[in-house]
Amino acid sequence: MGGIQESYGSDEKDLALCQFFLFTGSRCEAGLGDLKIAYEDWCIQCGYTPLPTDHLITFVIEGNGNRTLYDPTTGKVLLYAFDHNFNFVTPVPDQPEPTFYTIHGADTFTEYVELLARQWLEFVKKEEG
Repeated sequence: MGGIQESYGSDEKDLALCQFFLFTGSRCEAGLGDLKIAYEDWCIQCGYTPLPTDHLITFVIEGNGNRTLYDPTTGKVLLYAFDHNFNFVTPVPDQPEPTFYTIHGADTFTEYVELLARQWLEFVKKEEG
C-alpha cells in the first residue's frame, strides 16, 4: 500500500479521522520516536513500568501526534494517545492514562486494516445513496 496523507474522517469512530499519515512506509518508524522519553518519564512519575516500545512500528500518526503502532511479531495493535476523546478505546492495564490503549475491534494489524476498509465502504455507500 502506498500510504495515505492527511486524511479527514466524518465520524469520531473513523480510524482515518484527522490522520497526518496512515500506512506511508517512508514515514513509519520504530517505537515512539520523540515521545519515548516523555512516556517513560510519565510512567516513572506514576509508578508504572514502561512497556518496551523500540520493536513496535508506528504506522499511523494523527494530526495531534497520537500514534498507532503494531508489534511485527504478534500483529498486536496499540494506540498511544496522549490527547484523545475516543469512546472506542480501552486503556492498557498497568499503564498510566493517557498513554496506551487498545482499539475496539482492531486487536491486530489485520483487524485494523479490515475495520478501516469497512468504514471506508460505509462512507462510500453513504455518498452514493
